[in-house]
Amino acid sequence: EPAPASVPEPEPSAPAPAAEPAPEPAPEPATASVPHSDPAPKRALLRRPVALAALAAVLVGGTWLGTSYFAGSGQGGAAERTATLTETPARVASPGATTAWTAHREKGMNAVLSLPSRYRESAREGGAARPPRLVEYDAPDSKVSIRLTQWDKAPGSPMAQAQHAHAVWNSYNGDARTQYTRTTFHGYEAVQADTSYGLGGSPARVMQLMIRTDDGRMYELRVDMPKGTPAEKKGTALFKGARDRLVIGKS
Repeated sequence: EPAPASVPEPEPSAPAPAAEPAPEPAPEPATASVPHSDPAPKRALLRRPVALAALAAVLVGGTWLGTSYFAGSGQGGAAERTATLTETPARVASPGATTAWTAHREKGMNAVLSLPSRYRESAREGGAARPPRLVEYDAPDSKVSIRLTQWDKAPGSPMAQAQHAHAVWNSYNGDARTQYTRTTFHGYEAVQADTSYGLGGSPARVMQLMIRTDDGRMYELRVDMPKGTPAEKKGTALFKGARDRLVIGKS
């Protein structure tokens, strides 16, 4: 069972938005070529017109305790608060209480990613010689995609990686809003990031979970979805379900 995360020192470098609401409690496929030097959004992997994105982690049926604060493009410092989110298998069963979930054993990543059975692999990239390793899945006619990325050597702390992603989203239109929550995942240091951007045109939402293991590896679970549409609800449910079923350190 994951231990509650301790409340961190405020991050002084992250500016705060005016008022962004907290996120809700949260065959063989063809191979696509994806840039692997930058873990951020506009990779060739995202083939839809609007780039979308992801968040952080907990255990099945566990209570997730963490410290959250918002970062945005507006003026002001970081607004920090403590968040308590509780997830249970029953609540994360949507996309549908009767949805069948399939375990995808990612041996190269030393992980098991479980997804609704209709999701199929759409892209795969990287390896030991070309880190990071990345795999993406989506469903037919779906506007929601999910990916798992793994680095043999973490490029930085989970918070630093989440802040880097925010900077990329914000570079598009200067309107990215991100809520960070420090937490733990299976006892490992983790940060969940929930970002909205492109608010003046085609709003997108990205949920990410950054995890750094004790041996220095890093994992990122990420879900991209359009914001303000029925697909957003499906995307958040997918993120929570995959997050709570994610297994790292075994394959």
